[in-house]
Amino acid sequence: MAFRTGCISKTCFSHRIDNGTIYQKREPGGEWYAFRNAEVHQDDEASKLVSTDLVPVNSMPSKPRLVRHSNPNSKKGRGP
Repeated sequence: MAFRTGCISKTCFSHRIDNGTIYQKREPGGEWYAFRNAEVHQDDEASKLVSTDLVPVNSMPSKPRLVRHSNPNSKKGRGP
């Protein structure tokens, strides 16, 4: 998500994979660029990702959560 002072906006991306390289573009109307190369490069966009939640709790009235739903096609009735 992208955040602006005073308002919240979402940024959406499309992804494509070609020969092990992941390409990304901002929607709508962005330009395609290499997000993660098949052979890791230090300047890959993916190297900027962090594994922590950087969104302050008070910045969103009701911060969305990921919820795992059961998979009706699963033999055990659990999610994927």
